[in-house]
Amino acid sequence: MMEITSNTYYDKVSSLYREISKTRCNYLQAVDAIVTATVKRNKIKSWLDIGVGDGERISGLLGKVKAEEVVCLEPSAYMFQQASQSLEGKCIVIRKSLATYSKDTDRRFSFVTALWNVIGHSVDPVSFLRDAYALLDNNGLLLIDANNRYNVRQYGFLPVMRNAILDYLGLSTKGVFKLKTSNEGVFTYVYIASPRELRKACKVLDIADINIDFVDYMTGKPAGCFTGQMVVRIAKS
Repeated sequence: MMEITSNTYYDKVSSLYREISKTRCNYLQAVDAIVTATVKRNKIKSWLDIGVGDGERISGLLGKVKAEEVVCLEPSAYMFQQASQSLEGKCIVIRKSLATYSKDTDRRFSFVTALWNVIGHSVDPVSFLRDAYALLDNNGLLLIDANNRYNVRQYGFLPVMRNAILDYLGLSTKGVFKLKTSNEGVFTYVYIASPRELRKACKVLDIADINIDFVDYMTGKPAGCFTGQMVVRIAKS
């Protein structure tokens, strides 16, 4: 198999993205409800979404809540093209990665989101969190949902136990796994986090206010640390 970049991977799956999303509709709707409640509760004025994909999800969210300014980042060329069309007149769509945008702008936002394991396409969670956190204004909120490699319901008991043992012994790949396309013989690397790793990354960055909830990947119902994916809230004060 041949390795490709994350952006190239999403170029290849861009035409299937909407169908892939439907397989996780309960989970995505549950996370969207959390996002919607957060925007309404905190009266968000400026919102940055990292890795907007084809834009359909944010378009749906903007039909439920309003923010004075919404900026979306998407580094994949094909996804960017789709997002620009679906979000035309609703928000600003920029073809840049988080790492590039954070260096190029002095703009700050009251709300930053990175949804559906966008953090997984950065193999360095510390750098990702540092860049995203830096884009928050004072009292801003960062919301991330991320795959949890200790999720037994999703990955199975034996793989999770193996991951946990290797992590404990310091012999693991640190959550970096191969993500394959269905029929083209190519793959990209994806980072699948653990709650402990994200808390440790925040500690390294001197971020104190972090809260992690868990949502079942199939049903969208509340779950536990070994039965769900992660919804991470980080506040800047």
